[in-house]
Amino acid sequence: MSSPVRAVVDNLRTIIVWLFFMIVPTNIPEEFRWLQLIGFILLVVGTVIYNEVLVLPCGGFDQNTAAAKLIREGKPDRTKSIATAGTKGSFVHK
Repeated sequence: MSSPVRAVVDNLRTIIVWLFFMIVPTNIPEEFRWLQLIGFILLVVGTVIYNEVLVLPCGGFDQNTAAAKLIREGKPDRTKSIATAGTKGSFVHK
């Protein structure tokens, strides 16, 4: 598994456990707190940004990503190259 996939799966596991204990009645009732939900959302967003699943195009967050490093080194960015492939099979680089 790649790092982004693992990060998403780890977060999904936490969400599933959390929902399970919120729905299933137990001897010790679980209390819902909005601050915990907000904190968890911030944690998930931070993990997704760190693993470059989501690249923010503002504030310089897109300058040191793997794709930006490849472009600076003169190597083609495969993700953009595949998306912008020409009709004759050649790749168009921006």
